[in-house]
Amino acid sequence: MKLFTTLIQRVTALMVVLVIALGLNAADRTFATIAEMNAATDLANGDVITITSDVVVEYIMESYYVLKDKSGTATCVNYDYYFKSFQEQRLAGLEEYPETPPVKPGDIFKGYTAKVTFSSNMLQLDPDLDMDYLEFVGFTAEYAKTNDYKPATTKVTIRQLLDDPDSYIGKVVSLDEATTVNAGFSAYLVQGTDTLKNFRISGLNSENYPNNLIINQALCMSKYGGGCKLELTMNDYTLGAFTNIKALKSASVTENIPLNLNVQVLRKEVYEGKTYITVMNGSGKTLINYSGIRILLNAENDVDKALKVGDYINLKTTTATLSASKADGAYFTPSLLTLDEHETILVSAGEVEYLPIDPEEIFMLSYYEFLPVALDGYVTLTGEPTAEQKEHNIAPATLASIYGDLSMILLDLTYMPENGSKFVVTGILDVPLWMGKANKTTIVPLSEKGFMADSYEFENIASLVEFGAPISSVVNYQLKNAVTITGVETIRPVGDEDQIQRVIFVTDETGSLMLKGSTSCKVGDAISEVSGYYVAAVATTILDGGFVNFGAAEYLELDTTGVECVAGAITIEPIEVTIAQLIASDEYASKLVKLTDFTYKAVEEVVQDETVMRHFIYQGTDSMAVDASFELQEDKSEIVGNYYLNGYYTSVIPVVKAGNPVVVDDVMTDNTVFVTNNTIYAQDAEIEVYDVMGRILAIGVNAVSIENASQMVFVVRTKYADGQVFVTKVANY
Repeated sequence: MKLFTTLIQRVTALMVVLVIALGLNAADRTFATIAEMNAATDLANGDVITITSDVVVEYIMESYYVLKDKSGTATCVNYDYYFKSFQEQRLAGLEEYPETPPVKPGDIFKGYTAKVTFSSNMLQLDPDLDMDYLEFVGFTAEYAKTNDYKPATTKVTIRQLLDDPDSYIGKVVSLDEATTVNAGFSAYLVQGTDTLKNFRISGLNSENYPNNLIINQALCMSKYGGGCKLELTMNDYTLGAFTNIKALKSASVTENIPLNLNVQVLRKEVYEGKTYITVMNGSGKTLINYSGIRILLNAENDVDKALKVGDYINLKTTTATLSASKADGAYFTPSLLTLDEHETILVSAGEVEYLPIDPEEIFMLSYYEFLPVALDGYVTLTGEPTAEQKEHNIAPATLASIYGDLSMILLDLTYMPENGSKFVVTGILDVPLWMGKANKTTIVPLSEKGFMADSYEFENIASLVEFGAPISSVVNYQLKNAVTITGVETIRPVGDEDQIQRVIFVTDETGSLMLKGSTSCKVGDAISEVSGYYVAAVATTILDGGFVNFGAAEYLELDTTGVECVAGAITIEPIEVTIAQLIASDEYASKLVKLTDFTYKAVEEVVQDETVMRHFIYQGTDSMAVDASFELQEDKSEIVGNYYLNGYYTSVIPVVKAGNPVVVDDVMTDNTVFVTNNTIYAQDAEIEVYDVMGRILAIGVNAVSIENASQMVFVVRTKYADGQVFVTKVANY
C-alpha cells in the first residue's frame, strides 16, 4: 500500500512538472546560483526553480531552513509545512530507513528544486517532500558526517533591525547581550533603549525565557505589516548574567549560572555553621511582580559579613548553582541558590516593605516563597507545638481573615510580644532550614515591628500621625477625643479610571487630618468616635526643570458606624499662606488656609482624551489649582479653604455658599447628591437648583434635569421629609 501511495504521489508530482513545463500554471526557472535567482525581478508564486550549483544548509528552525551557495555569495529561506514532522521522523531513527539521517547544518543539496512562495514579501522555497520514504523529491542530498558546522552570521543590533529590516530578512544573524521582557503570551528583546517586539525562542514559553542572553545565531523573518521577527532555538543562545530572580527560577539551568543580581536582603541566618541570606527583587505594587530566594554563601566576603536586613546589594558570579523548588504531594521544598566565589557590592541601606496577601494565598509558596508579606487577617496561637518546634521557637497558629476564613500556619515567635493573644503580623513566607520541607507555611517576622495589636487608640491627631502607618489594613486606629470638621467635600473624577472621592477635613489643637468617607455632620461640628485604617503620606517632590510632582496627604479610611456629631467644636482660624509655601511644604496638607493677592483663571485641559475645565490662582510664576466652587464667590479677592494634597487633584477647596464667602460653620453638604447624564439626583428629597448668582433654574423631586443649562457649576438645595435641609455645590463637566 505504501509503494502504491508513493507511486501515486510521484505520478502526481510528474503531472505537476508536465503542467509547469507546458506553461499552464507557472514557470520552470533554472539559475546557476542563489544570487542569480535573487536578482530575478519576475519570480511569481508557483514558479518552480532549480539551483544548479551545490547549496549548503546553513540553519534550521522548525519548518524553515536557510540555504546558501557553497561559495557563500547569497542566502535564501526555505519553507515547507511538513518539514518539521519530516525532520522529527528522521530524528527518530526509523529502522526502515537507517540511510536517511536527519537534515542538519552542513548538509549539501545538489540540483536543489523547490516552488516559489512569497509570504509577507519574503521569498520562500517549498521543496517537495516524500513523507513515506522521508526523502526530498527532485534533488539529492549529501549529508555531512559531523555536527560541527557553524553558519556564517551577520552581527547586528536591535537598532539596525528596527531601522533597516529588509537588509537582514532571510539571513542568520547574531546579537551581543540583550534582555528579554515577558509581556503575557509574548516577549520583547531589549538592548539599551531599543526594543524588538517580535521575538521568539522555539520550545520555551515566554515566561521561561532567560532574562539576559547572547544570541549566537537566529533567523530574521519578515512579519506581517513590515519589520522583522527574530526566531531561534534553545541551542542558539548563550546565557547572559541573570538580573531577575523570577527568570532565574524559571530557567532550566542548574550549574555555572552567571548572575548580576540587584536584590534586597530580607534575612540573614546561620545554620549548621553555614551562612544563608534571603533576598528578593522585582517592582510594582502587587506580590506577583516580586520573587525571593534563599542563598547559601559557601564563600563569605567582607561585605557579606556586614549585611543587614533591608540592605540593597549587587551580587556577581559566573558559577552559581540552583536547586529548584519542588512539590511532593502536600509537601514543598523551597529553592536554594548556592554561591562560591562571588562579588558583593553594598548599594544602599533601606527598609523592608511588606506587600498585602490574602489568607488563602499564603500556601502558594511556589510563587511567593520568601517574600515579605502583610497578612490580611488576625493571628492567634492555637495548639501545642512539637518538641522540635519548641526547640526552634516556632508554634502552630491560626490566621483568621476579616471574613472569618481560617488557615493553619506556623509562626516564628522570636519577636513576639509578651502581652496579648491576637496580633496582626508581617513577615516572610518561609520553610525553615531545619525543616527541609513543609506542608504548612511558616511566617517569620523580621523584627518587633512585625507584630501589632488589632487596634490602637490615640489622644489626638498628632500622636496618631507620629505613630505611623500600620503593617496591615486590618489594624484599626481610633481618636479618643473629638475633632472639628473644616470641610466636607465630594471630589469628582476625571476620566473613566477614577472614582468619586468623599472626603472630610478635620482639625484639633495638634494637627489636621483627612478622612475618606461620608458623614451627616456639617462643617463646624465636632465629631467623635473617629476610627479606621490609616494610610501614611506620600511626599511631594520637585523634579528636574522645576516640575512639581504633588504627593498625597495622610488619611484615615473612615469607619462610619460609630461617628457622632457632638458639641465642643473649637474655633478654627485659617493659616495665611502663599502658593509658594504650599508648593514648598506638605505641612499645610488638610489644613484650613487663606490666600490673598492672586489672579484667577479657568483653563481647559485634555485629560484621558476628555476636555475638562480646571481652575487656577496665580501669584507671580507660582500657580495652584482651586476647586470649581470658587466660581460661587462673588468676591474673589481671597480664598479660605482646605488644602487637598492628592497628586493630580491637589487644590485648595473653598469653604463657600452661593453668593458669599462664609465661615467654617456655615455650610451643610448633602453627600447623597450626585450628577450624571445632565441630571441631578437626590433620593427622597425636594430639589432646588440655583446658578452662581442665586437665580433658581429648576425644581423637582428625586431628580432634576439640567440639560438646558449653560453653566457647569450649580448650587443644589435639598430638603427631606424629616425637615433636614442641605446646600451642596455640584459641578457638571
